[in-house]
Amino acid sequence: MGIDLEVNIEPLDEEQARETLKRRLQKKSSGGKLTLGQTVEGDVAPGDEHFYELGAWDHALPLEIELDGIDLEEGDDVDLFITTNRQHHKPRLEEHVWGDISSVFPKRIQIFPSNIELMDAKTLHVGVRGWKDPEDNNSMEAPACRYTLFITQTDISPLKTGALSSEPPSADHQRCKNCTQWIPSRTMLLHESFCFRNNIHCPFCNTVFKRGTEQNHWHCDSCNAHGNHPSSHKKHIHTTHTPHTCPNCTYIATSLTDLASHRTSVCPAKLILCGFCHLIVPQEGDQNPNAEQILSGLTRHELHCGGRTTECNICSRRTRLRDLALHLKTHELQRLAKPLPETCANPLCCRSPAENPLHLCAACFGPLYASTYDPAGSQLQNRIERKLLRQLLVGCGKSWCKSPLCKTGRRNLGGGEERMGTKEALPLVKARKPGELLLCVDEVTSKRRELAEGLAVETVLDDGGMGGYPVEFCVRAVEAANGDVEGARRWLEREGVRTGER
Repeated sequence: MGIDLEVNIEPLDEEQARETLKRRLQKKSSGGKLTLGQTVEGDVAPGDEHFYELGAWDHALPLEIELDGIDLEEGDDVDLFITTNRQHHKPRLEEHVWGDISSVFPKRIQIFPSNIELMDAKTLHVGVRGWKDPEDNNSMEAPACRYTLFITQTDISPLKTGALSSEPPSADHQRCKNCTQWIPSRTMLLHESFCFRNNIHCPFCNTVFKRGTEQNHWHCDSCNAHGNHPSSHKKHIHTTHTPHTCPNCTYIATSLTDLASHRTSVCPAKLILCGFCHLIVPQEGDQNPNAEQILSGLTRHELHCGGRTTECNICSRRTRLRDLALHLKTHELQRLAKPLPETCANPLCCRSPAENPLHLCAACFGPLYASTYDPAGSQLQNRIERKLLRQLLVGCGKSWCKSPLCKTGRRNLGGGEERMGTKEALPLVKARKPGELLLCVDEVTSKRRELAEGLAVETVLDDGGMGGYPVEFCVRAVEAANGDVEGARRWLEREGVRTGER
């Protein structure tokens, strides 16, 4: 049983048409911020430009920027140009790093992480320009070209291509002799009868175009380019085979692509951010940089600007600005080559050792010094034992003492009021480790030792994956800063070596 349907199409009233147009315009873009995976749609008039900005992406994956036209008439075209924030200008026809000015849609540009132009780039600038024939002086306003712009990241390296597959989708497919498409066998007769009647196949470029438009099909006499409209032919000749003079110097480029490469590389008027005066200035120079520019990687402006001198904040030596990085690298290598600082053999002290057989500082060794001749060191050992026995039996009486071999220190550490005689104290003195001299120190030295140990713990907790500073470096830092904690931190950053840096 058949069913008859009637469809009544009613035109929009004025209010509905205005609302529909408003919503359509809201969806269109004329530039602005972009995010990965976002598709934007816009209308650009011939000769006009829209600029977009991508601020965040994964620098380990390639970027793919795709521009496609929407319902473009024959002869209409939209071009794609890209730069980074390092170029200090918007991407345009005569000044871009990556570009696609062909007449084939969709236009895709893939940028790999290894590309030198992406080094230190923080922002990607994308320009969309409606193509306009420079010789067209028609004052009538041309219709805008609709387009879509899409940016994505994948781990697939090869660019997508529109090449025809050499293998049929299934065994039930045959290739059309005219358009070379794979067609199901059951519909091949119907397809070929339509295809041969309506389409023409160019044997030189394998392009298929509608019968009756063959007079518009063209092949370039100088290269392998081809197209299907006189406008695309004129565009190809203008962009690829017409010399262009750089507006800022005497360079004559063979094509617009060559001109864009020149203006973003060796052109004297190319804008750079000088690393010495920190101003955006022309790089100066010429198309043939000298050996010094090539070896240093600096422009002529930077060589001249970097010739000024400044004082090194570490050694106070006058150094040229362009040599300062190398000079500071020398200090860095000297810092990493430093051995672990020697400290007083007394674990409670916070000073550097002096010239004596016990490697004690002058303050700790002073009470043990004697001018008598003692080649075997036996008298010195007797004086050490008497000193430690006196500490254990009498104590130093200092409230800050933390020595385990001192009566006062044991009490301060929570040992109580333990009474000890010579019989109990002597084994403690004899049992100490070789070279371990736990001698009582003054209050300032005790506080500085606590400060050094606190800095060692602090740098371990905030090591940034490199390890903390050894306590020996912290002791030297506190000594150099005369007990100032901020000064000690600055000394460690400048002179210290973390555990994992070597």
